[in-house]
Amino acid sequence: MTANRQAVQEFNDNRHLLDAISDKLIRSRIESSLKWYIRNAVTSKHYFYFFSVITIVAPIFSGILINLPLTDTYVKIISSIFAGLTSACASALNLFNFRKDWELYRNQAEEIKRILAENLSDPIGDQKVLKRIEKSIQSTEKNWMEMISRQDSNGQ
Repeated sequence: MTANRQAVQEFNDNRHLLDAISDKLIRSRIESSLKWYIRNAVTSKHYFYFFSVITIVAPIFSGILINLPLTDTYVKIISSIFAGLTSACASALNLFNFRKDWELYRNQAEEIKRILAENLSDPIGDQKVLKRIEKSIQSTEKNWMEMISRQDSNGQ
C-alpha cells in the first residue's frame, strides 16, 4: 500500500472524531492539520523502512556477489553498486532523520486524535478543542526547533 493511500485510509478511519465539531472553519482547520500530520507520519515511516531495508539487504547481496567464484567484471561492478547504495542509504537516514520525523509527526497526529476523542466523550466546545490542538501543535514545533538546534550544534 502506498504511503498516500495508507494516510487517506487512516484519516478516513478517524473522520468520525471530527463529528462533534460544528463550526465549519474550526473543523476545516483541525481536519487539515490532522491530514497533514498523518500524511507526513506515514511518509516518513515509509522512507525510514525503505532506506533501512536497503542498508540491511544491500551489503548482504554485495558480500554474496563478491564471494562468488566468478571472474566476470560485471559481478564486481554490481557488488560495488550495492556497497555504494548501502552507504548512500545510510547517509540519507542520518541526514534526513526519517525516524525522528516519523516520531514527531505520529505523536502529533495521535495527540490531535486523543483531543478529539476526549471531546466526543466530554464535549468542551469547538473553541476550546481548537485551542488545545493549537497548543499541542506549538509544543511539537518547539520540539522541532530544539531538534534542529541540537543538530546544528552537533554539526558545527
